Amino acid sequence: MSKIGGKNILSVEFKIFIVILAIAVLNNILLANLSDKSENIYTFFTSVPLSFSVYLLYIIASCFGIIFKMGKFLRWIFMGLLAFMTYHIFVNLVELILNKQISQNGEAILLDALIIWLSSLLVFSLWYWIVDRNGPVARELAENETRYDLLFPQYQSKIPGWDNFKPKFLDYVFFSFFTSTGFSPADTLPLTKRVKLLMMMEATISLIIIGMVASRAISLIQ
Repeated sequence: MSKIGGKNILSVEFKIFIVILAIAVLNNILLANLSDKSENIYTFFTSVPLSFSVYLLYIIASCFGIIFKMGKFLRWIFMGLLAFMTYHIFVNLVELILNKQISQNGEAILLDALIIWLSSLLVFSLWYWIVDRNGPVARELAENETRYDLLFPQYQSKIPGWDNFKPKFLDYVFFSFFTSTGFSPADTLPLTKRVKLLMMMEATISLIIIGMVASRAISLIQ
């Protein structure tokens, strides 16, 4: 059975994931005015630390040769937690729209809209990262015939210095950013239905946020 080097434990993806967890904690604090306090405490003690724990087990199981099927199982658990985070983004977005107190406060609605947009950007970056070619561990071990979910330009032609290109987490953040701002990929093509569905969901969230902020700006002008 193939193994991945232990150096990947402290890879760029791992460090960025820790940053994302810190931002997720900040989101729960700043969005406390949108939900019941107990709900936010529940979100903090389930979504954030549990995601980190599952991810850590996923990396350890793969790096040290513990049954690789366990890595796949943990990947599915991690995807379930991402689904929970995605659901929570939609809940916060609906609450932001329906909350009359927030809708009458220009600064509050702009801040909360920005936080929701940033949360969406990071969560969907994780989605693309964990879905593409069955996740980072599978991409490290994959043969050439592995099905591509995202077609990066480095895959399409031989570019000097990019012969053994393997996308890192920042590549998926870049893809997610252009999906949420330009509503289309920049240089990377989506190939599978699951990635296209994720892109549609992310673009929908961004459209709602833009429409909400624009309507608030128009009401202030009037």
